[in-house]
Amino acid sequence: MPASLRDGVRKRILVDCLKSVQSPGKWKVLVVDEGALRVLNSVCDANDLSDVNVPVTETLSSGKRTPYPEKEAIYLISPTETSIQQLIADFAGPKLSYSGAHIFCIAALPDWLFDQIKRSAARKHILTLKEINIDFTPYESQVFHLNNTTAFIGLHDVVHPSQVEDQLLKVAEQMKSVLWTLEDDPIIRYFDPAGDKTSLSAHMAYKLETALEELKELDPDWPPESPHARTQIIVLDRSVDPFAPVIHSLTYQAAVQDLLQVDGTTATYTRTDNNDKAGVYTAILDDADPVYKEIRHLFVADAWAKILEMKKKVDSDNSAMESSGDALKKIEALKAKLFALPDAQKLLDKLVVHIHLYGEIMQAVVDRQLDMLATWEQILATGEAPNGGKVPESLVADLTKIMEDSNVTPQDKLRVLLVYASAVEDADPLRLADVAQLGSELDAIRGLEFLKAHKAEDFAAFQARYTDGGRKAEMRKLKKKIPEDELPYDIHRYIPAVKYILQDAIAGKLDPTIFGSTARQTSAASLSCQFDLSFGRKGFGRGELVSFAEDFQPTWATKRPSGGAQKEIDFRINGSRIILLFVDGLSFPEIRAASEVMQERQREIFIGSLID
Repeated sequence: MPASLRDGVRKRILVDCLKSVQSPGKWKVLVVDEGALRVLNSVCDANDLSDVNVPVTETLSSGKRTPYPEKEAIYLISPTETSIQQLIADFAGPKLSYSGAHIFCIAALPDWLFDQIKRSAARKHILTLKEINIDFTPYESQVFHLNNTTAFIGLHDVVHPSQVEDQLLKVAEQMKSVLWTLEDDPIIRYFDPAGDKTSLSAHMAYKLETALEELKELDPDWPPESPHARTQIIVLDRSVDPFAPVIHSLTYQAAVQDLLQVDGTTATYTRTDNNDKAGVYTAILDDADPVYKEIRHLFVADAWAKILEMKKKVDSDNSAMESSGDALKKIEALKAKLFALPDAQKLLDKLVVHIHLYGEIMQAVVDRQLDMLATWEQILATGEAPNGGKVPESLVADLTKIMEDSNVTPQDKLRVLLVYASAVEDADPLRLADVAQLGSELDAIRGLEFLKAHKAEDFAAFQARYTDGGRKAEMRKLKKKIPEDELPYDIHRYIPAVKYILQDAIAGKLDPTIFGSTARQTSAASLSCQFDLSFGRKGFGRGELVSFAEDFQPTWATKRPSGGAQKEIDFRINGSRIILLFVDGLSFPEIRAASEVMQERQREIFIGSLID
């Protein structure tokens, strides 16, 4: 099984930080800033914190924090000037907020902020100061993002190139945290179709190379040795696939995020109770939800079939217990039922949630005419009709009708136009936008020019090998039939470019003229799957951290029970780990594609981006 970023970050917080602090008294106070709170909430809940005796969590910026002058506080914070100044203020007056401070920074603390702490009155109250390198959000076990919602504009600002430089440097610093968590010093490859190292991906790759060299200088023993092949990181930008982020993807996870009310991993939906009274409910959609984990990458029709199958199994299990004729068997069945009742009830509750979410998805599909819109988007993105025929000659006329349809929302019209502008070389999307009477949305269409920085002749080899249309044309040329299971639905035919990139990377066929590499390719000591806990500022408030082996074992490292069950294995025995970094945005179809390749090839794959 693959490693888990969520488990790694969770372990850093619960064990390396909270459990390592042995403060007077049974319970502890945790103080967090906004950046650290985002990371904390992505991997821990109230029960996790309670298990390590942290019943009180305070927000650093809050003006209404309750002082606990007799307690030592644990600070989990971002190393920013604002957070450091607020921490110093807690120990500046005659009345201290806490008796001492155990400080854990989620990223490297700059020297100038470190000097501020040394010069302050807070210095004598600091008992621990550690840098724990978790400055990213593990959205899923194999998916991460860097919490930068303005990155796309900043990274494509040709007027202020210094902004691009600043953004890339920030990304490189945050990627240190991801690679530190994974214990990886990877070979770096990057998308560069012109081969002149001028692409956005190339600039990012070399910034990352410099950042990793700095990390190794800070700790010469990093990374530890490993028996596995050296990891590859492939840096990409949005020009590799303009379609994936904008098409209406009707896989379950993408549809939930696109069509329903979702904030991060929390979905809001309505349902009626036993008295037919409607109410608003919320549901957490993450790896802890077994139903969601099973269906998130399925097309909505297949997801519904899986929900019904799981519901039927729960019902049949209960029915089998109740229908047993033998008295002894009834007793044994009842014992088993009572033992399994909590898990069965939890599963049933999750199934009920997803039944309601599916209903809201399908209502949105009908209300917004998404079956019709998705059909046209698939035709444009794949370059062919559902039956494999040519794009209809009535394309522009049919798109004009969509733009004139008052029942289609401006946002949906815009997405169709973005697909059209990306797919058709001589497209005139602004004329159709005028028909649709789009206003502020026009900026998004003009923004496509950011993705067309590559010359057509430079892009030709990439399009022939790594785009959906190019790969299918290649298969037809070789007279190979496209597998039926890859094209099960007319409105679910487009295959993101990232799937072809991953397949070639695993096969060792990634074109070096399109995907260059930095100089960091020389043979090096391999990496380790254990966590090195030694990183931290030496000499000042340095506390002892709890070892990995004694106190924590992530779920992915737990052995399955004996009795013929297959043991979990490290996917890296099948080949090197692959990390995909999208510099300027990632889509749910691409997350699904990476997951599919990981399961098909039994290879460890992580995928992430700046933007959540």
